[in-house]
Amino acid sequence: YPLEDHVKAAKVDELMDALEDIGATVMKVAQGQEKSAVMVARAAACTEKDGSVYQVLEKINAQLAGGGYAVGTELTIADLLLYSGCSNLISGLFDGVPTNTLDAFDKITAIRKNVRSLPVVDAWYAAKDAAKVPASFGKLE
Repeated sequence: YPLEDHVKAAKVDELMDALEDIGATVMKVAQGQEKSAVMVARAAACTEKDGSVYQVLEKINAQLAGGGYAVGTELTIADLLLYSGCSNLISGLFDGVPTNTLDAFDKITAIRKNVRSLPVVDAWYAAKDAAKVPASFGKLE
């Protein structure tokens, strides 16, 4: 966390707040409907440009610094939250969210790839039982 740079810290906080909104946005889509309706509605919400989830992801992607990091030029807690939150999003945890939901978002994808390729992260996943780790947390090519 960037304790010495208050502007950067505010950007980290802002991004983390936005990332926390993703799950709530997904859950609101077709809430209370039959599973088949939920599946269709969530897929549309994630992949269509006017979809509620797509729009949240688009805003997050536009706000990211680029260069493989969320805020600035080095790893922050925002990168880790983005990696874990977005990997959860496409993991199958949420019914109807396609595994390719993040493909349209270049900066999100670059950050996920960067975080997952960190030696400490790679070692942590290597030590886990592969059967218990969703594929969305695997190495990104």
